[in-house]
Amino acid sequence: MITGLYIFYIKNSDRKIFKNGSQRVNFARLHCNWSAREIFNTFLEMQPPEDDPLVRDHRYLTRLERQQVAAQLLEEVNMATGEPILAHGAIARCAKNFGVSHPAISKLWKHMKKNFAEGILTISPVKKKPHPLLYCRDELMTRIHEIPHHRRRTLRDMAADLGVGKTTLFRILRGEKNDNGDPFIVPHTNSVLPELTEEHKVARVLYALGKLDFDRACFSSFLQDVHVDEKWFELTPKTFRYYITTDEKENNNMPIRRVTHKSHVPKIMFLAATARPRYDNNGNCTFDGKIGIWPIVKRRRAVRNSVNRPAGTLITEPVSVTQRIYRQLLLEEVVPAIKNRFPHNRDRTVFIQQDGASAHITSPEDTFFEALDEIRGKCGLFSAFF
Repeated sequence: MITGLYIFYIKNSDRKIFKNGSQRVNFARLHCNWSAREIFNTFLEMQPPEDDPLVRDHRYLTRLERQQVAAQLLEEVNMATGEPILAHGAIARCAKNFGVSHPAISKLWKHMKKNFAEGILTISPVKKKPHPLLYCRDELMTRIHEIPHHRRRTLRDMAADLGVGKTTLFRILRGEKNDNGDPFIVPHTNSVLPELTEEHKVARVLYALGKLDFDRACFSSFLQDVHVDEKWFELTPKTFRYYITTDEKENNNMPIRRVTHKSHVPKIMFLAATARPRYDNNGNCTFDGKIGIWPIVKRRRAVRNSVNRPAGTLITEPVSVTQRIYRQLLLEEVVPAIKNRFPHNRDRTVFIQQDGASAHITSPEDTFFEALDEIRGKCGLFSAFF
């Protein structure tokens, strides 16, 4: 037996499908003793075919439908008097074929006759009237200039100071442009710059003069400079992407990475040395500029057994960089790598460029130069520190 709930559902479906037109059935008048199969069959019999023009999913004619309407009207136009005259009932037949009202087709025909006054009997594309501007854009730009920059960080703050809606500013930001084709408002990312003192400016000028080749009247190409600096690397990133097969996913055969705390992943510092790459006349890379990269760690053996490792296992631990450790890395790692990998040419001078970190060498001692002479050997390598 059918219930009132099913009757209400089918009634709403009927209202949704036949909203523009054809026959309607008031399912509330159906006898409640009808079976669900009988009501369903009756409902299927009332459904119009898929190509029924009376069943429309939208309210307005599309551009293609407007062109089809114009073509159908042109077939029934009589030009005997020199003016376009439609056959009797042409607008009604066209409205019935396309499932729209009579005034809609009549309005399109008026547009066509208006274009005919200019010599063309056709239909114009759909044109929407622009929304009237409530605020003068030039006045808004002038008022924006008066707002301090700390009140321009968000559109909400700007809108409050200007006395306009936030949506208005958002619309101006997204699409509107001035007469020159430039946008009225553009986003700007402001970064903090270092404060330069007079000593800093003098040091920059002296550094630029030091890179000037007075014989050739040009600046140095920086081919003999090696840049040395430290860089932190996490032992493992928080998230990692792998490409696995379906079998591995079903069997849960995926790598497992565990740390003590995800917000405190162990980090290791590396010392890297790079130079400017070099190419031959054919554009082939002869030197990629990679001198080397070395971890700043220490290795020791575990003293006692634990749940993580047995006694005697090598443990790698990060080390804080001091001037002694940095000096040792320069003499034992960086300078030998430069000697082995750096291209050899007539200019034997190599400059090691470093920043102003406290652990870097600012005034080398005599013992440092003595150790450097032992490493330099017959290569004739000279290092200068800044």
